[in-house]
Amino acid sequence: MKYIILPILILMSINIQSNAQTTMDSLKLYHGTSVIAFLKDDTGWIVADTKVVEETNSVITGSQTVRKIKQTQDIFYAFTVHPIMHFNDELIYDAFALMESTIKKEKDFNKSFTTFDSIIKSKLNDAINVLQKNNHIGTLEKYTKTSFLGFLMVQYQNGKPNYQIKSYKFQKNIDGYETVADPPLIMQGAYPILFLGSYEAAVKYIRSHPKLFVGFKDMREKLICLVAEEVGANPDYVGFPIDAVEITHNGHKWYYDNMKCSITQ
Repeated sequence: MKYIILPILILMSINIQSNAQTTMDSLKLYHGTSVIAFLKDDTGWIVADTKVVEETNSVITGSQTVRKIKQTQDIFYAFTVHPIMHFNDELIYDAFALMESTIKKEKDFNKSFTTFDSIIKSKLNDAINVLQKNNHIGTLEKYTKTSFLGFLMVQYQNGKPNYQIKSYKFQKNIDGYETVADPPLIMQGAYPILFLGSYEAAVKYIRSHPKLFVGFKDMREKLICLVAEEVGANPDYVGFPIDAVEITHNGHKWYYDNMKCSITQ
Protein backbone atom coordinates (compact mmCIF):
# COMPACT_ATOMS: atom_id res chain seq x y z
CA MET A 1 0.00 0.00 0.00
CA LYS A 2 2.91 2.33 0.60
CA TYR A 3 3.76 2.25 -3.10
CA ILE A 4 0.20 3.20 -4.04
CA ILE A 5 -0.27 6.06 -1.57
CA LEU A 6 3.03 7.80 -2.29
CA PRO A 7 2.35 8.61 -5.96
CA ILE A 8 -1.13 9.81 -5.02
CA LEU A 9 0.33 12.13 -2.40
CA ILE A 10 2.89 13.42 -4.88
CA LEU A 11 0.15 13.99 -7.46
CA MET A 12 -1.98 15.85 -4.88
CA SER A 13 1.02 18.02 -4.00
CA ILE A 14 1.60 18.89 -7.66
CA ASN A 15 -2.07 19.78 -8.12
CA ILE A 16 -2.07 22.00 -5.04
CA GLN A 17 1.04 23.82 -6.25
CA SER A 18 -0.46 24.19 -9.72
CA ASN A 19 -3.69 25.58 -8.28
CA ALA A 20 -1.73 27.99 -6.10
CA GLN A 21 0.14 29.27 -9.14
CA THR A 22 -3.13 29.71 -11.03
CA THR A 23 -4.62 31.62 -8.12
CA MET A 24 -1.53 33.81 -7.81
CA ASP A 25 -1.71 34.82 -11.49
CA SER A 26 -4.17 37.65 -10.91
CA LEU A 27 -4.38 40.64 -13.26
CA LYS A 28 -6.49 43.35 -11.64
CA LEU A 29 -7.53 46.43 -13.62
CA TYR A 30 -9.82 49.27 -12.58
CA HIS A 31 -11.93 50.22 -15.56
CA GLY A 32 -14.52 52.72 -16.65
CA THR A 33 -15.21 56.41 -16.92
CA SER A 34 -16.74 58.94 -19.21
CA VAL A 35 -15.06 62.35 -19.01
CA ILE A 36 -16.15 65.41 -21.00
CA ALA A 37 -14.71 68.91 -20.74
CA PHE A 38 -15.73 72.21 -22.33
CA LEU A 39 -13.24 75.07 -22.09
CA LYS A 40 -14.23 78.67 -22.77
CA ASP A 41 -11.78 81.52 -22.37
CA ASP A 42 -13.18 82.60 -19.02
CA THR A 43 -14.74 79.40 -17.67
CA GLY A 44 -14.27 75.67 -18.09
CA TRP A 45 -16.16 72.59 -16.98
CA ILE A 46 -15.01 69.03 -16.44
CA VAL A 47 -17.70 66.38 -15.91
CA ALA A 48 -17.24 62.67 -15.13
CA ASP A 49 -19.21 59.69 -13.96
CA THR A 50 -18.14 57.99 -10.72
CA LYS A 51 -18.41 54.26 -11.49
CA VAL A 52 -15.23 52.19 -11.37
CA VAL A 53 -15.40 48.52 -12.33
CA GLU A 54 -12.88 46.05 -10.95
CA GLU A 55 -11.81 43.45 -13.50
CA THR A 56 -9.81 40.41 -12.43
CA ASN A 57 -8.40 38.41 -15.34
CA SER A 58 -10.89 40.14 -17.67
CA VAL A 59 -13.90 39.19 -15.50
CA ILE A 60 -15.91 41.88 -13.68
CA THR A 61 -15.50 41.18 -9.95
CA GLY A 62 -16.97 44.33 -8.43
CA SER A 63 -17.61 48.03 -8.75
CA GLN A 64 -17.37 51.11 -6.57
CA THR A 65 -18.06 54.83 -6.60
CA VAL A 66 -14.93 56.98 -6.98
CA ARG A 67 -14.30 60.69 -7.45
CA LYS A 68 -12.47 60.72 -10.78
CA ILE A 69 -11.81 64.45 -11.17
CA LYS A 70 -8.90 65.45 -8.95
CA GLN A 71 -7.16 68.70 -8.08
CA THR A 72 -3.54 69.30 -7.09
CA GLN A 73 -2.59 72.93 -6.58
CA ASP A 74 -4.48 74.79 -9.35
CA ILE A 75 -4.38 71.92 -11.85
CA PHE A 76 -7.41 69.68 -12.39
CA TYR A 77 -7.09 66.25 -13.94
CA ALA A 78 -9.01 63.07 -14.71
CA PHE A 79 -8.15 59.60 -16.02
CA THR A 80 -10.06 57.06 -18.07
CA VAL A 81 -10.03 53.35 -18.85
CA HIS A 82 -7.30 51.84 -16.58
CA PRO A 83 -5.82 54.40 -14.14
CA ILE A 84 -4.70 51.65 -11.72
CA MET A 85 -3.20 48.22 -12.36
CA HIS A 86 -2.22 45.41 -9.99
CA PHE A 87 -0.68 42.06 -10.80
CA ASN A 88 -0.65 39.37 -8.08
CA ASP A 89 -1.45 42.10 -5.52
CA GLU A 90 1.60 44.10 -6.58
CA LEU A 91 0.87 47.67 -7.68
CA ILE A 92 2.14 48.20 -11.23
CA TYR A 93 1.04 51.83 -11.36
CA ASP A 94 -1.45 54.31 -9.88
CA ALA A 95 -1.84 57.16 -12.37
CA PHE A 96 -3.65 59.42 -9.88
CA ALA A 97 -0.82 59.18 -7.36
CA LEU A 98 1.82 59.66 -10.05
CA MET A 99 0.09 62.80 -11.36
CA GLU A 100 -0.28 64.27 -7.88
CA SER A 101 3.39 63.74 -7.00
CA THR A 102 4.51 65.09 -10.39
CA ILE A 103 2.53 68.33 -10.05
CA LYS A 104 3.80 68.86 -6.50
CA LYS A 105 7.38 68.35 -7.68
CA GLU A 106 7.33 70.40 -10.90
CA LYS A 107 5.04 73.26 -9.73
CA ASP A 108 4.40 74.18 -13.37
CA PHE A 109 1.70 73.04 -15.79
CA ASN A 110 3.83 72.35 -18.87
CA LYS A 111 6.65 70.74 -16.91
CA SER A 112 4.14 68.59 -15.06
CA PHE A 113 2.64 67.36 -18.33
CA THR A 114 6.03 66.58 -19.90
CA THR A 115 7.31 64.77 -16.82
CA PHE A 116 4.10 62.82 -16.27
CA ASP A 117 3.93 61.80 -19.93
CA SER A 118 7.43 60.31 -19.63
CA ILE A 119 6.68 58.59 -16.32
CA ILE A 120 3.37 57.04 -17.37
CA LYS A 121 4.77 55.74 -20.67
CA SER A 122 7.50 53.99 -18.69
CA LYS A 123 4.89 52.51 -16.33
CA LEU A 124 2.76 51.33 -19.25
CA ASN A 125 5.81 49.63 -20.75
CA ASP A 126 6.25 47.93 -17.37
CA ALA A 127 2.63 46.83 -17.69
CA ILE A 128 3.34 45.42 -21.15
CA ASN A 129 6.28 43.43 -19.77
CA VAL A 130 4.09 41.98 -17.01
CA LEU A 131 1.33 41.07 -19.46
CA GLN A 132 3.75 39.46 -21.94
CA LYS A 133 5.66 37.56 -19.28
CA ASN A 134 2.46 36.11 -17.86
CA ASN A 135 0.78 35.34 -21.19
CA HIS A 136 -2.03 37.91 -20.98
CA ILE A 137 -1.78 38.32 -24.75
CA GLY A 138 -5.52 38.76 -25.13
CA THR A 139 -5.37 41.92 -23.03
CA LEU A 140 -2.46 43.28 -25.05
CA GLU A 141 -4.25 42.56 -28.33
CA LYS A 142 -7.49 44.14 -27.09
CA TYR A 143 -5.74 47.41 -26.36
CA THR A 144 -4.03 47.66 -29.72
CA LYS A 145 -7.49 48.66 -30.98
CA THR A 146 -8.64 50.99 -28.19
CA SER A 147 -7.13 53.13 -25.45
CA PHE A 148 -5.62 51.49 -22.37
CA LEU A 149 -5.29 54.79 -20.49
CA GLY A 150 -6.26 58.41 -21.09
CA PHE A 151 -5.89 61.62 -19.13
CA LEU A 152 -6.86 65.27 -19.14
CA MET A 153 -5.16 68.21 -17.41
CA VAL A 154 -6.66 71.71 -17.12
CA GLN A 155 -5.42 74.94 -15.57
CA TYR A 156 -6.77 78.48 -15.88
CA GLN A 157 -4.23 81.30 -15.81
CA ASN A 158 -4.51 84.92 -16.93
CA GLY A 159 -8.08 84.37 -18.05
CA LYS A 160 -7.16 81.57 -20.46
CA PRO A 161 -7.24 77.77 -20.20
CA ASN A 162 -4.17 75.57 -20.49
CA TYR A 163 -5.02 71.98 -21.23
CA GLN A 164 -3.45 68.72 -22.27
CA ILE A 165 -5.32 65.59 -23.27
CA LYS A 166 -3.66 62.33 -24.21
CA SER A 167 -4.45 58.63 -24.56
CA TYR A 168 -2.25 55.58 -24.94
CA LYS A 169 -2.72 52.17 -26.47
CA PHE A 170 -0.44 49.24 -27.30
CA GLN A 171 1.17 48.51 -30.64
CA LYS A 172 2.54 45.15 -31.72
CA ASN A 173 5.94 45.11 -33.37
CA ILE A 174 8.60 42.57 -34.21
CA ASP A 175 9.93 42.48 -30.62
CA GLY A 176 6.55 42.36 -28.87
CA TYR A 177 4.46 45.37 -27.84
CA GLU A 178 5.09 49.02 -27.08
CA THR A 179 3.13 52.02 -25.77
CA VAL A 180 2.02 54.51 -28.42
CA ALA A 181 -0.25 57.55 -28.52
CA ASP A 182 -3.93 57.02 -29.32
CA PRO A 183 -5.31 60.45 -30.30
CA PRO A 184 -8.36 61.37 -28.19
CA LEU A 185 -11.49 63.01 -29.56
CA ILE A 186 -11.57 66.82 -29.61
CA MET A 187 -14.58 68.49 -31.21
CA GLN A 188 -13.43 71.87 -32.46
CA GLY A 189 -15.84 74.79 -32.61
CA ALA A 190 -15.79 78.21 -31.03
CA TYR A 191 -14.31 76.36 -28.03
CA PRO A 192 -12.99 72.80 -27.75
CA ILE A 193 -15.03 69.93 -26.34
CA LEU A 194 -12.75 67.19 -25.03
CA PHE A 195 -13.76 63.53 -24.68
CA LEU A 196 -12.11 60.61 -22.89
CA GLY A 197 -13.25 57.08 -22.23
CA SER A 198 -16.80 56.27 -23.26
CA TYR A 199 -18.26 59.02 -25.44
CA GLU A 200 -20.08 57.56 -28.47
CA ALA A 201 -23.59 58.21 -27.09
CA ALA A 202 -22.65 61.76 -26.09
CA VAL A 203 -21.32 62.55 -29.56
CA LYS A 204 -24.44 61.08 -31.15
CA TYR A 205 -26.58 63.32 -28.94
CA ILE A 206 -24.57 66.43 -29.84
CA ARG A 207 -24.87 65.72 -33.57
CA SER A 208 -28.63 65.20 -33.28
CA HIS A 209 -29.02 68.49 -31.35
CA PRO A 210 -27.02 71.02 -33.42
CA LYS A 211 -28.25 73.97 -31.32
CA LEU A 212 -27.26 72.40 -28.01
CA PHE A 213 -24.42 74.83 -27.30
CA VAL A 214 -25.86 77.99 -28.87
CA GLY A 215 -25.26 80.85 -26.45
CA PHE A 216 -23.26 78.56 -24.13
CA LYS A 217 -26.05 78.62 -21.55
CA ASP A 218 -26.39 76.00 -18.81
CA MET A 219 -23.14 74.38 -19.86
CA ARG A 220 -22.60 72.42 -16.67
CA GLU A 221 -26.08 70.94 -16.83
CA LYS A 222 -25.71 70.09 -20.53
CA LEU A 223 -22.39 68.32 -19.98
CA ILE A 224 -23.92 66.33 -17.13
CA CYS A 225 -26.68 65.30 -19.55
CA LEU A 226 -24.09 64.13 -22.07
CA VAL A 227 -22.43 61.90 -19.48
CA ALA A 228 -25.90 60.68 -18.48
CA GLU A 229 -26.33 59.58 -22.10
CA GLU A 230 -23.24 57.41 -21.64
CA VAL A 231 -24.67 55.94 -18.42
CA GLY A 232 -27.73 54.85 -20.38
CA ALA A 233 -25.71 53.47 -23.29
CA ASN A 234 -22.91 51.77 -21.34
CA PRO A 235 -24.18 50.98 -17.81
CA ASP A 236 -21.68 48.19 -17.16
CA TYR A 237 -18.81 50.68 -17.07
CA VAL A 238 -20.35 54.16 -16.69
CA GLY A 239 -22.65 55.08 -13.83
CA PHE A 240 -24.29 57.64 -11.60
CA PRO A 241 -23.69 59.81 -9.70
CA ILE A 242 -21.99 62.35 -11.95
CA ASP A 243 -19.49 64.93 -10.68
CA ALA A 244 -18.63 68.30 -12.21
CA VAL A 245 -16.21 71.11 -11.53
CA GLU A 246 -16.48 74.66 -12.86
CA ILE A 247 -13.14 76.42 -13.19
CA THR A 248 -12.18 80.07 -13.73
CA HIS A 249 -8.94 81.96 -13.23
CA ASN A 250 -10.45 83.22 -9.95
CA GLY A 251 -11.33 79.85 -8.48
CA HIS A 252 -13.53 76.83 -8.89
CA LYS A 253 -16.73 75.19 -7.62
CA TRP A 254 -17.56 71.51 -7.26
CA TYR A 255 -20.94 69.95 -8.04
CA TYR A 256 -21.08 66.41 -6.67
CA ASP A 257 -23.55 63.53 -6.90
CA ASN A 258 -25.75 64.57 -9.81
CA MET A 259 -28.21 61.75 -10.32
CA LYS A 260 -30.00 62.76 -13.51
CA CYS A 261 -30.10 65.07 -16.50
CA SER A 262 -32.00 68.19 -15.46
CA ILE A 263 -32.52 69.60 -18.97
CA THR A 264 -35.19 68.61 -21.48
CA GLN A 265 -33.98 69.24 -25.02
